Amino acid sequence: MTEDKEPPQDSVELKVSFRIPARMPTLYAHHLMIQPGEHEVLLSFFEVIPPPAVAKDADQMKKLQESGVIAECIARITIAKDRFPSFAKAMQDILVIDRPTANEEVTDEYANDQRNNTEGK
Repeated sequence: MTEDKEPPQDSVELKVSFRIPARMPTLYAHHLMIQPGEHEVLLSFFEVIPPPAVAKDADQMKKLQESGVIAECIARITIAKDRFPSFAKAMQDILVIDRPTANEEVTDEYANDQRNNTEGK
């Protein structure tokens, strides 16, 4: 398969206008799970829901530790595998602009996330 960047002769280029509806909810994601597929990459975003009450004694603390907390999926995005490198580069570019010394930190954080997310794949 050739990787020509020119559109086929029977196609038409169109301008894309990006619009975010005024009522679009903005949610905070504490965690991200990335799952590569054969033809796509699935991004799942999670919000951690804290327990409704604080443990006041050792028994309550033990129950809380056993049950853990809920990380609820708040959004799932599927990106075509051939578009994912440009998405990843855009994210890296934002980090470089935002934090010039982020490269080492991001690499360490990524390595830790990969070790912690192996059971999610």
